[in-house]
Amino acid sequence: MAIIRWIVIEAFMETILYWSGRGVLKLFSFGGYPKRGKRAKSHCMVVGAFALVLSFAVLFYF
Repeated sequence: MAIIRWIVIEAFMETILYWSGRGVLKLFSFGGYPKRGKRAKSHCMVVGAFALVLSFAVLFYF
């Protein structure tokens, strides 16, 4: 059960948070950021989480 939970969490983090954060960063930096690297991956995930929370807040507010 723990392996399945880890796979689901990893898939969520890798697909939803990373790629949405990468898109937001690319949009706001006009394609200049993020560069390759471990630090950029964590930045993408943090921005992705923030964008996801912000979009849900706006969606539920209106």
